[in-house]
Amino acid sequence: MVSLLVSFVTLKLNIMNYGAKYFGIWITLASIWGIGSVLDFGFGTAIVKYIAEAEKINDKKKINVIYSTGLILFLTIGICILIGGNIIAEIIFYNNPNIVPLELKSLMRIVFLILGVSFYFQYISIFFRSFFEGLSNFVLTSRLLIANYVLTLILVSLITLFKLSIVFLSLAYMSASFVTLLLYFITFRLNHKEYHFSRSTMDFIEIKKIFGFSVNIQISSLLGSFIDPIIKYVISNYASVEVVPFYEVARRFSLAISGLFATTFKTLLPQTSVLNTKQEFKDYILKDGTSMLKLGIAYSGIVFGTGALFFASIIKLWFGFNESVIIFFILALAESINNIGFMVYVFFMGIGKAVYLIIVQLTNVILVSTFLIVGFLIFKNYLGLFGYFVSVLIDNLVMLYFLKGETGISIKDWLKGIKLFKLILFYLFTILSIILLFNKTNVFLAASLLSLSCSLIFIKEIKSYISILLNIAKSRIIAQY
Repeated sequence: MVSLLVSFVTLKLNIMNYGAKYFGIWITLASIWGIGSVLDFGFGTAIVKYIAEAEKINDKKKINVIYSTGLILFLTIGICILIGGNIIAEIIFYNNPNIVPLELKSLMRIVFLILGVSFYFQYISIFFRSFFEGLSNFVLTSRLLIANYVLTLILVSLITLFKLSIVFLSLAYMSASFVTLLLYFITFRLNHKEYHFSRSTMDFIEIKKIFGFSVNIQISSLLGSFIDPIIKYVISNYASVEVVPFYEVARRFSLAISGLFATTFKTLLPQTSVLNTKQEFKDYILKDGTSMLKLGIAYSGIVFGTGALFFASIIKLWFGFNESVIIFFILALAESINNIGFMVYVFFMGIGKAVYLIIVQLTNVILVSTFLIVGFLIFKNYLGLFGYFVSVLIDNLVMLYFLKGETGISIKDWLKGIKLFKLILFYLFTILSIILLFNKTNVFLAASLLSLSCSLIFIKEIKSYISILLNIAKSRIIAQY
């Protein structure tokens, strides 16, 4: 929720300060570092997995091996990515006048380099965050993430107040990243003095096993990271770079909502990492997996559906972009599918079947590229983003196919018990709202229709969650007295 609040405030301030076209270029260039953030050779995920395993048997020596080797790899690989990112930007972006006009090329080179340094600080922070999460210290990482959001908000507000150039905006993000890294390091040294960096603790025999797992994770993560830059590139070339901020507003909202779901259940990775046999896989999927799918459907329907009026109102009143409301509803369709597929994806990651993830992400990149271009050629506007929804749907069906082969369960029977029809109804009403909005229907009227419809569809789940929240609040009040 904090990320959502900070995102819509900073986006508004930046668009006000720099304009849609200028800030659209900044967003498009910054997206390349989104790819860089996952180029950790999968060690981020591997560190979570293997530290969780070592912590379970209290093997501190093994944890120290992972710490020493992981840190040196992150420091080294980060420098390589920083150099490679600037080369890629020179080839892809600076020579494309549709994205970077000739008169802005020199300025944007400086901006991109500063954003690269910011990325490097964030990249090293990934290592420390993964270490803490491997020890199941999710509360700490959440607090540090919130600190980063708050600091970013303060700095962007000051830049807007004094109307500073876009170079200073880049410096602000770099400063926030550096402070966050510093907080991670200080917290680590204060709480885990038993672990320290030393070449003598680097065991490459042990690392070989970790690396074997992490490379597959890396490839899948790398492929997945191309999605956002591809979407922005297609929008810039087949629509206009000025549409990119409309998409970015909607993307921030949709990802913050789905990200809240994913963050809440980060513990799934340590849980699935300890599963070993096919029977354990099957039992986990039929029990915990079924619960997660039901929760994913309910969460998507309630937040994206029932909450449609709330989010559409914020986007409309704060940003004033009808286009962003429509794009948000399109992305909500895709993210609702991802909320369901999240459990399956983490399951494959935890049991070490990263080859499935590579196939899934490769398929996703191909499908997104193809369906997006087709969508923009058909609609000739931002409705081409429906191609992204179609690609996500197909990709999640591929994951279910692999899940059946790995566990032996009947996917048809499994899906029968999760009230899939409610999700289908949510899709139908969301698409209807998009059609109404595109045909100039009042934003609040169309969003109200969606909110009311989903409230009726998910009324049982809404009552259940309200009851749970009230009981939690009541128990806390009683505990205080």
